[in-house]
Amino acid sequence: MARDSIAAILRDSEGARWSLDEVTQGLVDLDFHRPFLPEPLVHAERLPFLAPSERVLLSQIRAHSYLRIAALCEKATLPFSMAQASWCLRRDTERFLALMGFGHQAARHIAAFERYAAAVERGLDVICEMVGGADDIGARFLAHDSLALGLLVMHVIVLPQTHYVRAARGSDAIDEHFKELLRLHWREEAQNARLHRLILTELCAQASPEDRVAAIDQYLRMLDDLSMAVTAQAHLDLAIFERVARPLDEDERQLWRHEQAASYRHVLLGQGLEHPMLREMVGEHFDRALDQLDDAARRFSVG
Repeated sequence: MARDSIAAILRDSEGARWSLDEVTQGLVDLDFHRPFLPEPLVHAERLPFLAPSERVLLSQIRAHSYLRIAALCEKATLPFSMAQASWCLRRDTERFLALMGFGHQAARHIAAFERYAAAVERGLDVICEMVGGADDIGARFLAHDSLALGLLVMHVIVLPQTHYVRAARGSDAIDEHFKELLRLHWREEAQNARLHRLILTELCAQASPEDRVAAIDQYLRMLDDLSMAVTAQAHLDLAIFERVARPLDEDERQLWRHEQAASYRHVLLGQGLEHPMLREMVGEHFDRALDQLDDAARRFSVG
């Protein structure tokens, strides 16, 4: 792979930039007769008892949680990037500029996600409960080593590529405004992934072999924490669905909890572990760690 540079990343990031008004102007036109997320990010078809209109509703409930979780992850991991920016302030002006640009983008992403999530709640006329809070999760994550947190940041950054390119881009079924949000998010995060690859490479160079082993272990433990959170979210989604649509029988509820928890884990955890950029980084700098990633990805597969 050709060596990347901060100057190239700054130049390319300008072309990927979008405004908050640009991406949220369509909120009044959301089409609640259409899914908001593509089927590969929802797995509604694994619940055969749902009518077509109920699958659309599930997609919209999942879109709300997707947005809230994305905002939560940006809030929880942003302090890592800002700490890196603070370190660069007197050492590397261009890198400082790139990292502060990342911080501005993250704040804009959070605002866009929260506006879309609020619009979904208004359209469904229901309060969509969420697990946990960014402050608690962020505090737990920030207690880990910088290299471990850097791996988690890379995981979060590469997910939008998989979600848009492999799922949303080829879908004509989903609401056009949600599709555009996923596209714009992917474009910016593609540049951020390049920046964080450089940061991770330098952190790896400064770490001992023992530090790298510990970082992989901590990164995977953070994913386990997230796994418990999204499993709980699948249960909350069920309660939201029953308030909006109809009560399910106990067998249907059990299947919902099982399949939707598996879907969350695959979409948010497994797909990050499988991303080529993350795997290339781990394969290059962490001895024999790819086997650990493979084991975790299997645990987080949809089955």
